[in-house]
Amino acid sequence: MNDTITCPNCAHAINIKEVLSKQAQQEFSQQMAQEKQRFEQELNQKRQEWKKAFEDLNAQKHHLETQQKNIEAKEQALTQQIQQSVEQALQQERAQAQLKIEQALQKERAQAQAQVVELEKSLQAKIEAQYEFQLKEKEVQVERLKKAAQEVQKKAELTSQQLQGEVQELAIEAYLRAQFPLDTIKEVKKGHRGGDCVQIVNDFKLQDCGIICYESKRTKDFKEEWIEKFKQDMREAGAHIGILVTEAMPKSPKPMEHGGLYKGVYVCTFQEFKLLCGVLRQVIINQAWAQKSQENKSDKVGELYDYLMSPQFAKEVENVLLTFEEMKRDLEKEKQAMERIWAKRAKQIERIATITARTRGSIEGIAGSAIAPIPFLELGTNQIGME
Repeated sequence: MNDTITCPNCAHAINIKEVLSKQAQQEFSQQMAQEKQRFEQELNQKRQEWKKAFEDLNAQKHHLETQQKNIEAKEQALTQQIQQSVEQALQQERAQAQLKIEQALQKERAQAQAQVVELEKSLQAKIEAQYEFQLKEKEVQVERLKKAAQEVQKKAELTSQQLQGEVQELAIEAYLRAQFPLDTIKEVKKGHRGGDCVQIVNDFKLQDCGIICYESKRTKDFKEEWIEKFKQDMREAGAHIGILVTEAMPKSPKPMEHGGLYKGVYVCTFQEFKLLCGVLRQVIINQAWAQKSQENKSDKVGELYDYLMSPQFAKEVENVLLTFEEMKRDLEKEKQAMERIWAKRAKQIERIATITARTRGSIEGIAGSAIAPIPFLELGTNQIGME
């Protein structure tokens, strides 16, 4: 079979199979393109539908999640409210239960206390009935012990005061022996009359010029009965002068600010005694020599006593003591003034040394080691000339 035909116009041979095959292919391609276009349109439509359905699904999901959160929040708030209500109810129940327990305990305590009180009363009555005499004996013993303790305390205080007085007595005797080696210093034993210490005044050429009697007191208050007793001791010792060394000065008729003659007895502190004893001793020596020059006149001893007890001599002694106090104050003022001057001079010397050392350092910084060394300014020396 011949599959070709000849064109009558151009005499070109045309293959019928090829032409039909090309037409069939073109038609099939068009159909496939149409099918593809139709499929893509349907696919796009489906995609739009799926997208819209997915968006709707997401919206529903978000809505459901929001509703779930709201439900959870409500459930949590409701749970907290329920818990608070339960806790309040429990607290109220606990408080009520605690109150009931406390009331019951108080009631039981009151009953127990009442029972204890009754029991104590009963026991006390029984004990008092059984041991009344023994209690009385114990009370008597306690009172006796209290009195004994008070007596021991009084004795201890008295012993302490006596010890303080004895210390001052020893100091007086030691001072007199050290200052006046020619004199005879006698200690008056406890229980004997004649004060605490007796000084028999002696000169290089004259013995037994006179007697000074000393009494030592170290108490807080001055007692007037000391004076009369001391005068009696002076008479028994044959003393010309009596010196009462005490820390507390007389306060009547007016307070004494310093030592002096008081009712026929010289009263002074321990510091004033150190000056007064020397003055009175010299007066006794002078009067003894005056008496020695007129031995035939027996009334000189009375004159000596009258002079020593006279206001004129007391005024002289007072002037000596006032001069002593004034010299002591002036010495203290001079000491303070000199200390201030010394402190000022020390600061000035220190300032000069500092300035000198600083100037020396500045010069060494400029001149170097060419400048001669100054041993006083070198490290490790503390005085001029030391290397």
